[in-house]
Amino acid sequence: MKKISNIKRDRFIRKKKSNNFIVKKLDEARENIEFLNKVNYNLNINEIKIILVILAVAGIFLGILLRNLYISVAMLVIFPLCYLEYLNFTKNQVAIRIEKQVIKYSELIKNSYIANHDIRRAIKENMSRFAEPIKSLFEEFIREVEIYNYFPKEAILNMNTKIQTPSLRKLTEQLALCEDDRRFDNSLQATTMLLNDRKSFLTMWEFKAKQIIQTFLIIVFIMNGLTIFMLFGFGEIGQPFLNSFIFKPIIAVFLSMQAIFFFLTLRKVNSINV
Repeated sequence: MKKISNIKRDRFIRKKKSNNFIVKKLDEARENIEFLNKVNYNLNINEIKIILVILAVAGIFLGILLRNLYISVAMLVIFPLCYLEYLNFTKNQVAIRIEKQVIKYSELIKNSYIANHDIRRAIKENMSRFAEPIKSLFEEFIREVEIYNYFPKEAILNMNTKIQTPSLRKLTEQLALCEDDRRFDNSLQATTMLLNDRKSFLTMWEFKAKQIIQTFLIIVFIMNGLTIFMLFGFGEIGQPFLNSFIFKPIIAVFLSMQAIFFFLTLRKVNSINV
């Protein structure tokens, strides 16, 4: 007998994630694209796949130009992987920017709410100070309450489904509590204090991440400069190596290690959970 699929059951069962590395990276890329599109980046997975193919072909041509088959094989894989990690880096940088916006505006909303005990009014009073994409998010909240007759608590919590960041979730959950009971004013103040601590951490992390990348690029520049100087500045040392049969595979390994360490450096910078 043919097994009949239970559609309702399939919808709510968590699907087992693939252990395939390529599938994992593509799933990560889809998540990053979905987040970036919420702040008007206008990307799609097909465009990303085209870029990955172009980078793979560029890696092959780099090896052809250098007359080194080993480089072609290595860069065929490494160039696309580095781009996927760079996409993850871009998503994290945008997420940090949004986090800091939310934290900045949470203080304004808190001050207004304590004065008037009206969440909708507290947000409207500060709307002109908001920047994108947070401004559009709160404008939609106002429309849902005033035009579509959503309950304020429901409209507040809806914001989490549109842009998902830890600070926005904490702020909206606290505002929802205040909407239920005004006695949560003190906990709202405590929440904004915690968010300000998070903002200090994010600022410090951005500075550290910038330092990590700058240090890596300086080391790579110096290392490559010294290598070129040794090969071509001292002919009696460099020429025999250039003519050796091991020259091409060693150069391919040398460049591959730099690309791999660049990938790992970005992975380290992206390790923060935003």
